[in-house]
Amino acid sequence: MARPRVLFLRSDVKLAGPGLLMLSSALALRDAGVEVTFATGGGELAGRIEQDGFNHLVVPELRLENRSAVSTAKAALKLAGLCLKRRFDAVHAFNAHAALAAFAGARLSGARVFDTVLGNGKEGLLRWMPFHLIAVSGSVKNALTNFGIPEKKIRIIYNATLDDRFLIHDEAELRQLASHRASLRPITFVSVAMFTGQKGHRQIVDAAERYNQAGYPEKIRIKFIGAGPEMEAIQALVRGKALNAQFEFAGSSSEVHKHLNDAHAFIHLAEMETFGIALAEAGARGLPCIASNVGGIPEVVIDGITGFLVDRDAAADVAQRMADLASSEALRLKFGAAGATRCKAMFARESMARDLIELYGFSSRLGENNEG
Repeated sequence: MARPRVLFLRSDVKLAGPGLLMLSSALALRDAGVEVTFATGGGELAGRIEQDGFNHLVVPELRLENRSAVSTAKAALKLAGLCLKRRFDAVHAFNAHAALAAFAGARLSGARVFDTVLGNGKEGLLRWMPFHLIAVSGSVKNALTNFGIPEKKIRIIYNATLDDRFLIHDEAELRQLASHRASLRPITFVSVAMFTGQKGHRQIVDAAERYNQAGYPEKIRIKFIGAGPEMEAIQALVRGKALNAQFEFAGSSSEVHKHLNDAHAFIHLAEMETFGIALAEAGARGLPCIASNVGGIPEVVIDGITGFLVDRDAAADVAQRMADLASSEALRLKFGAAGATRCKAMFARESMARDLIELYGFSSRLGENNEG
């Protein structure tokens, strides 16, 4: 029997969460025996998608900047032709506009249509959409149901993209990593996020300043991984508070796991996250996390078990939690071990692939293929 075929769709594939989720999902599905094709408006991640061996059709009419009734109609015609030619079993979009553009062609070819909702403030519109919805967290599902969307139309599949670079496979590996971190000083808090003005960099700087003012004995440093339009403003804030010696701006990195290995704790004070994949990555590498208590973050970081949930604007409270972790290796190890176990069980890429395969209705077909 032929392998099941899925078409992945999105308006763009920038080097950010949605595009990375698409690629990680495609890789996991391919490993499980599913053939995945991409059709997007293009973006920085397009080259990587193609380098990884996926067919990728660029549809300029899907791009946000090109969006209009005419461009949507043109996109629909192109996608209908693609669906009829390739006869996909499922069409999976990662934004509603792309799903709508492909809907007619998918129905004509007999494919089921799914749309992953990452949470963008437009959930109310989705009640009218004629396809199944995938929520990346319970928080997103709650938002959807609050907008009147029936629960039976929604399936939670966590934004679980962890691969072997992030997973700790046994106790020996965890002990080795703990030994490595014990040799590092000062105590390092790492943050991985784009500088958008909404990821909590300013609040982290404020908390570090309050940490110093409180006179906590353990010296700390903060390492920012990422880039973005607000980075210079945060660098200026650090200079203005005379905190240069405590902060490192490392820029973007394709090897985030290595930075996580060289840190003692993770801190992320975002204004909102529908899931928080960076927190899952940190937890999987055995790092205790300090994170803002918003959105889907409490589904990733369990307060008092794998880290601390905080009010991001309460700088003194954040500083106290930083001190709790900085002063106690035992607490860091306890939280880190719990996080590594939980994240491996819940957020590994293979788990996401299994959930998608079940939702698409491919389980029996793939079982037959494997038996053959």
